Amino acid sequence: MKHIIKADSTLNYREKVEETSGENGNVTSTTKYTLNEKNRRCYWKKTTTENTPAKDKVIKVGSVEKIVSPIEITELRKEDPDLPKGKEFVQDPGEQGEKNNNKNIHS
Repeated sequence: MKHIIKADSTLNYREKVEETSGENGNVTSTTKYTLNEKNRRCYWKKTTTENTPAKDKVIKVGSVEKIVSPIEITELRKEDPDLPKGKEFVQDPGEQGEKNNNKNIHS
């Protein structure tokens, strides 16, 4: 039995999933004899051989590394003559952003 590894971009990076478990092959030989009742001897009649081929084991591995990095919040300050001196007002606090980069790893 061979082990086959396939890249799969739908799985998490380096995550492994067994797609096919695989099996070892085997050869079975059957020999039939006949018995002569008079002289009590066995005579070869026929030999058959059955060959069961091996099935490969297939493993899927996540091939896309997802890299997430934060994006800094930027501030934009504006003068507001309606506010008392030294006071600040946050109009929109914003949100922390993230940048996603996907790195394809081929096997």
